[in-house]
Amino acid sequence: LMAAHPRSPMPRVALAAHLLRENDLASARRLLEEALSWDEMHREANTLLGDLLYRSRERDAAREHYERILRRDESDVVSHVALARMAFEDGAFLEARTHFQSVLYISPRHFEAHFRLAEICVQEKDWTEAAWHYLEAERVDDGRHPVIGRVDYLARMEALWKASRGS
Repeated sequence: LMAAHPRSPMPRVALAAHLLRENDLASARRLLEEALSWDEMHREANTLLGDLLYRSRERDAAREHYERILRRDESDVVSHVALARMAFEDGAFLEARTHFQSVLYISPRHFEAHFRLAEICVQEKDWTEAAWHYLEAERVDDGRHPVIGRVDYLARMEALWKASRGS
């Protein structure tokens, strides 16, 4: 297949996706870097290489690939989510919030964006917005991400917080 398309990134990207599923990161990386040498803005190659680099704990390099995609297409949900996850893990809640809000602008029923925004709001002690995002996450949940009970816990935390402030 690659011999039939010697300068096309697609066969390399398809094979790299397979190799990633097989956990052959070195071979996948080589193919993705080769594909990007021909088309540095190739969305799928950048996404897969970003995922590979993230898995390899090369977060700065992964971030570069997701940001490259967003420079070309600000509506790429996968890149916003990946960057938001990294920011969230780093405790950079403002950056994470910005990316998750972008996701919700593009895809209002995105479970993870609502759930993570709720978690960020808890860190910021914004109980009302946290409760709203938990409720939205629960509303859009497709059954794979149970959130039941989180809002009750949050309500108890808010009551304690108000009591501690004399409100």
